[in-house]
Order: sequence, then C-alpha cells, then structure tokens
Amino acid sequence: MALVYVAKNNTTPLTDSYIIAKALSYDHQNVIKLARKYKEDLEVFGRVGFEIQPFKTIGGTQSREVALLNEEQATLLICYMRNSPKVRAFKLKLVRAFYELKKQLAERRELDVST
Repeated sequence: MALVYVAKNNTTPLTDSYIIAKALSYDHQNVIKLARKYKEDLEVFGRVGFEIQPFKTIGGTQSREVALLNEEQATLLICYMRNSPKVRAFKLKLVRAFYELKKQLAERRELDVST
C-alpha cells in the first residue's frame, strides 16, 4: 500500500486516515476521530474531504469512512500524535513519500510540456 497517491481527476498528492492508521498499527477509528477533532486546524491548509471507501472482507464487501489529507494536513495531523519512535519513523517515511510523488508529478509535467 502506497503512503501517498494522486486521486482520479486530481493532481494533488494525498494520503488518508486509514493509510496513516495502518502504517502506525493504530486503530483507524482513533485516527479519524483525531482528524474530526482538529478539522478546523487541518482546514487552514484546504478542505478536508471525507469519503466512504469499500473494502473486501471474508464476509463480503464492507465500507469505511476515511479522511482525505493533503501533505500539510497529514503532517499537522501526525504532529498532533505522540512522538513515539514508531510515529517519528512514520513521519520520516510520509515526508519522503510526499516529496517523491511531487517530484514524479513534476517530471511528468515536464515531459508533457516538451512533447
């Protein structure tokens, strides 16, 4: 599972509350609750999107609500978490993943302009 991605019809790198929870081995409900609690703070950096995402289980397809977060929002959200070694390591990975995806998008735009 990628830490960051570009949503369909969008050029902004994103992550979501489920990806953050999974990467940290946190309960997703706690991460989305934190996003809701600090939604006003997060929205200083743009609108926080919430969407229902389907996922497969042994019992069939289920759904979960996730918070869609841009780089600044994700960074702020994880800054609000305790700085355990696991959270610190994840912060490094997340910052690197956003940087790499933005670099790839810029290179792709350069190729599109030159062709």
